[in-house]
Amino acid sequence: MNIKAIALAFTLLVLTPFATAQCPVQVTKIRNYELNTMFVEYENTSDKDIHAVKFSAVFLDAVGDPHSAVYDYTSERKLKPGKKYTAQWEMDLYAGYRSHLRLKKVMFEDGSTWQTSQDTTPQTCEWHSER
Repeated sequence: MNIKAIALAFTLLVLTPFATAQCPVQVTKIRNYELNTMFVEYENTSDKDIHAVKFSAVFLDAVGDPHSAVYDYTSERKLKPGKKYTAQWEMDLYAGYRSHLRLKKVMFEDGSTWQTSQDTTPQTCEWHSER
């Protein structure tokens, strides 16, 4: 098989935005190290207006041990397709820990919902903070 054709196919596969196709939200930034607050910037990658989103979270301490959040993180914010919003939540207990977020549910303005399912590749709707 032609090496150039294989390279092109691989490049297209790698650059295809799977999260956009399967996940109606793309997290673009997570900060969990200042002012005891977690900031999560996300973008509406769907073609519908979003009413609210819900994330679950696991936090990794300095030695990498996981600590599951007791509750989910919900942001009720109308968000048009292609627009971004930065949600924030108080983080007294896990301030400074690395964050691992997973999108659980999205409610759209039209009343329809999207939820994580077995059909959703776990990595598709999961994001990690840099710290």
